[in-house]
Amino acid sequence: TNIVRLNVDGSPDTTFDPGAGANNAVNGVAIQNNGRVVLGGTFTAVNGVSRNFVARLNFDGTLDSTFDVGTGPDAQVRVVAALTDGKILIAGDFSSVAGVTSHRIARLNGDGTVDPTFAPGAAITNGTVFTLAVQVNGQILVGGAFTTTNGVARTNLMRLNANGSLDPTFNPGSGPDDFVSSVTLQADGKVLVGGAFVNFSGYSRSRIVRLDGNGVVDPTVNFGTAADNLVAAVAVQGDGHHFEAVIVSPA
Repeated sequence: TNIVRLNVDGSPDTTFDPGAGANNAVNGVAIQNNGRVVLGGTFTAVNGVSRNFVARLNFDGTLDSTFDVGTGPDAQVRVVAALTDGKILIAGDFSSVAGVTSHRIARLNGDGTVDPTFAPGAAITNGTVFTLAVQVNGQILVGGAFTTTNGVARTNLMRLNANGSLDPTFNPGSGPDDFVSSVTLQADGKVLVGGAFVNFSGYSRSRIVRLDGNGVVDPTVNFGTAADNLVAAVAVQGDGHHFEAVIVSPA
């Protein structure tokens, strides 16, 4: 229920068994280096055990009892990201995690406790976070539907330093005129952004745009009329030069 692992031919992998599964939607999945599977969503239990909006499974699908976020976030988790040091980023609609003030984004330790070294005051957004992308240097691209972070204007897209503070060197100007649902990194440091926008910092860009590493629109790539509806996800192919976009009609 709500979580499955597939074999390479698309058939269900029967060695992965989460039992009763999640009792509500799973919005995000991240695989840690040790093979454990982090889930984020709107669920409140996994295989009958209380887990509010975030949980971790072992490689075989069983609930990892060593990872416990306590009372968890106070609202849904929309995206999770596994870090190379074993820590986990979660983001979404919440304003606290296990009683700790964490507006829309938080970092968890390997046991599920909130990491207090991730500057919570600097990561505040006044809306919702839909997507995260972690760069090799530990900086974090954050996309969603917001207009400020800790009082600084950032419309729907920003970059945080590894400690959670705002990176002022990444400045997309007026930014996208509607929400961002996908942020994807190219190997050369450029950033692909998908969402519901039709304009990005004065450039006509229909739901998809490529940015330079400082957040400025890359004028050398123009997708033309591009997508006529929401771009929910963008992926870079193995050759690094071709992009795949998933276009959906909002419900």
